[in-house]
Amino acid sequence: MAKRAHIWHKQLITGLLAGVMAVSCALLPATAAAAEAKAEAGAGVGADATTEADANADVRTNAITNTDAPFVSPALSERAQIQTTGTLHVVEQRTFVFSQPTDVLRWSFTGLPSESEVTVASVRMAQVDDSGTVVGDWQTLQRTTPNTDWRDIVTGSGGLVDTLFPSPTTSNGLTLPDQGTWALDTWKRTLYTFFDRPAERVMFEVDWSATNAVAAYDDVAELYWDYVPARDDMATYDISASVQLPVPEGVSVVPNDTVLAWGHGAPGQLDIAADGTVSYQVPEVRAGQYAQAHILFPTTWLTNLSKDAREAYSGVRTDIAKAEEEAWTDTYSNQLVNRFTVDATVALVCAALLAIAAILYIVFGRERRTDLLMLTPNEQRQLLDDGPLITRFLAWNHVAKDEPDPQALTERMAQARLFDPTSFRLQKALFIMAVILVSAAVVALAAFGNGLAAVMLLVTGICIAIMANYLPRRTAKGLALAMVLADRAHVSDAEDATGNAAAPAAHS
Repeated sequence: MAKRAHIWHKQLITGLLAGVMAVSCALLPATAAAAEAKAEAGAGVGADATTEADANADVRTNAITNTDAPFVSPALSERAQIQTTGTLHVVEQRTFVFSQPTDVLRWSFTGLPSESEVTVASVRMAQVDDSGTVVGDWQTLQRTTPNTDWRDIVTGSGGLVDTLFPSPTTSNGLTLPDQGTWALDTWKRTLYTFFDRPAERVMFEVDWSATNAVAAYDDVAELYWDYVPARDDMATYDISASVQLPVPEGVSVVPNDTVLAWGHGAPGQLDIAADGTVSYQVPEVRAGQYAQAHILFPTTWLTNLSKDAREAYSGVRTDIAKAEEEAWTDTYSNQLVNRFTVDATVALVCAALLAIAAILYIVFGRERRTDLLMLTPNEQRQLLDDGPLITRFLAWNHVAKDEPDPQALTERMAQARLFDPTSFRLQKALFIMAVILVSAAVVALAAFGNGLAAVMLLVTGICIAIMANYLPRRTAKGLALAMVLADRAHVSDAEDATGNAAAPAAHS
């Protein structure tokens, strides 16, 4: 019997491959919109509760070394203190691992009140080993004047000056800053650092403050602070952030009473110590995510507030803040339930479609030897004398571009009844179903950020397309013709072999 041909519908298969490429490319990075939506929903970590993250050191190391990003941050330590004036003072030590040449970095200070003003006291850098220990001496960077052109040039977390800046001078003719300098764009709350291309692993220490960082209400003072701002092009690991509250002497700190704290964004652990230190431990903040602290403590602890700061906010805040956090938690829980429901529904639909496709293939696509019949000599002669019909038969009834009269040949194929027409109609339906599934996978990932549903839809679409490719079935008459053609091919091959063997003998 002739070997069954594998004929693909080119346009449909091209669409399937395009969908596979789109989903695969979108799965590599974490989609920023999906990650941000997950971060927005992942809030409501109370002082007496934690959200656990499955953090494994080996997995984190592999993620750092195998990333396609120009750099990642494998460690971040932040020590913050709220002063009695309402100013937030932070010393940040962030480690970078550079996989590509980099000599400019960009920081953003987010999550603070609009009236807050950020200032930077100092920036320094040092090479560190794999354990994060400083190797050699610290290099202190010098302050320089910022340029508003940088806002449009350095849009990500950083890069290479020669690549980011098109010429040695900016558009207004101002020479680029020297290496070993930093500049603060106060209006945009953005810090730029320029430095000589460092070693692979470097730590930067930034000492900065934000005035009016705390909102002082009648009952409580409130801090919102993004201790890990969202970075669409960089992941941060092993985050440790602490906020020291201005606890007056002799005052006791009662978690979930005198001090309330929550964490938003990437999941992690939260602790309130007896000395008034609120600590956050987060194993990973993916690209596009953020990590935010939300803390309430008595306003009376801010003993040196300015008159403007005291009058900026009024009213009772505690109950409203608790209600907001409960709403955050409910939203996150509902999202988890909805995500599970969607994933379960997609899984059931995919399983049902695969089962239907498999049943259709078994019922309509399998060719059984019990269906064989013998062609009469007249039937053989009529079929074999029709060369275009045999060509179309060997191509599994697919129309060739060079056929002189495709319509007439299609009519002769239908009259010959060599193929089961139902199997071809089912093949077309399954191909359409496969294209719809792959398209749905792209939408699930791009629009909703649901990678699991996208994978299930994609795999199901590919499997159904493969089954559809093998679905067309020959009739009993078609199987008999295939047997005849196979026998003729064997005879022809044997004659060719005999001829080739006899030729040397005749020559000798």
